[in-house]
Amino acid sequence: MDGERGEKKRIEGAFPSLNGGRVLVIDDEEMIRDACAQALRKEGCVVETAEDGEIGLAAVESFCPDLVLVDLKMPGMSGLDVLEEIEKRDPKVVQIVITGFATVGLAVDAMKKGAYDFVTKPSTPDEIRAAVGRGLEKRRLILESEALRVAQEKIRRNMISLVSHELRAPLAATVQYLEIILGGMAGQVSEEATEMIERSDQRLREMLDLIGRWLSLATFDPLRMAEHFEPLNLGDLLGESVAILDLVAKEKGVKIIT
Repeated sequence: MDGERGEKKRIEGAFPSLNGGRVLVIDDEEMIRDACAQALRKEGCVVETAEDGEIGLAAVESFCPDLVLVDLKMPGMSGLDVLEEIEKRDPKVVQIVITGFATVGLAVDAMKKGAYDFVTKPSTPDEIRAAVGRGLEKRRLILESEALRVAQEKIRRNMISLVSHELRAPLAATVQYLEIILGGMAGQVSEEATEMIERSDQRLREMLDLIGRWLSLATFDPLRMAEHFEPLNLGDLLGESVAILDLVAKEKGVKIIT
């Protein structure tokens, strides 16, 4: 009796990665659906079933599975079409094909549509559990990678914001001091000194503007770039650039012509 209990415990714990996994089985054969569901529920999976592609796609939206087992040969919507549609809706869902007609060409087609693995008909419960276990491990790695990417992006944006603030603060304070001097609140300033202070003030403001542009560029989402397109008058931009360089050019005897 103790040996039987030990063997049962060993078998039930053979696929620890399945526990808690959400699996959707899409197959037109009730016997296959029931066999897959029973084999996976014994290992702690949460399982839903669907008898055709249309119902299966609706279940993908409502059930939000980690993994989908899809029969390739079904009436109505084919398994390949189901694979393609699931890939469009959520590429992070792992898809495994169930088929009794496994060929190299069919495998290639299924992989192109987003399939991760194959289970052939007929298959044993252990074969189903093993394939689903590999698929759920793949799903776990996908979600961990996505979470890591999001965390790294958050750290990057926070760092950019911090660096920008640290660069802005002393520059903004210097601009305020120069405004005080130019306003005469710190005493009389010679005409020559005033000109130099004004030029310094303008350069500092340009630096503040540059930091602002850099921050916008560093935190910009390239996928939404087209939303920010707008007409730009290059003549105005060129005129502003020449005006900024004009004083320095004159000092060096350079004439800028547009």
